Amino acid sequence: MWLYRVDEPHLGALRIREWRRRVRHTIGLLVLLLVGAVVGLALLDRSNASPGAKMFAALWDGMNLVTTLGDFSEFDDRKKMFMLLAMFATMLVGGYAVSRITGMLSGDDVMAYRENRAMERKLERLVNHVVVVGFDALGELVAERLREAGETILVLVADRYAAERACAHEYMALLGSPGVFDEVLRLARLDCAKAPCRGCPRC
Repeated sequence: MWLYRVDEPHLGALRIREWRRRVRHTIGLLVLLLVGAVVGLALLDRSNASPGAKMFAALWDGMNLVTTLGDFSEFDDRKKMFMLLAMFATMLVGGYAVSRITGMLSGDDVMAYRENRAMERKLERLVNHVVVVGFDALGELVAERLREAGETILVLVADRYAAERACAHEYMALLGSPGVFDEVLRLARLDCAKAPCRGCPRC
């Protein structure tokens, strides 16, 4: 949908920022879990291997734990007990991630935020377009005739129903209430338009 909502609530941006914060928190927990597993396994290693070899083996087993691949080297009872605790901690972190992260980016406000960001990029490159105000029967007819003539159309509307109709006809649309009409006109890039905003009392 080629729609920019000038009145878009900022909840979508807040949700995305919160989602990113939770992802960073989860990654941090996984890193701490990995470090703890590596240090613990290295300390429990009673073999005659060099310290570097012990650390590498511990890192290998720790990465297998965190990535849930489960390909572990031979463990003695002490290591098995330690890995049981580490696995339990991994399950807790996984449960946290599922409960706190999934579903946050599927709300209508987040979708509207993403659509606005995509539409912003289109508007920034928009030149030599024709601006049509309103999408009633007359506005639709004018827009259709202009499109048949090969023009790029940008429709300015004040209600959601008209905006959805314009988008259904594959026009780019700016949706904004009268209270934010100055912002609507700014986003419409009238200085780069091929034709003025006909019928608009403020142009």
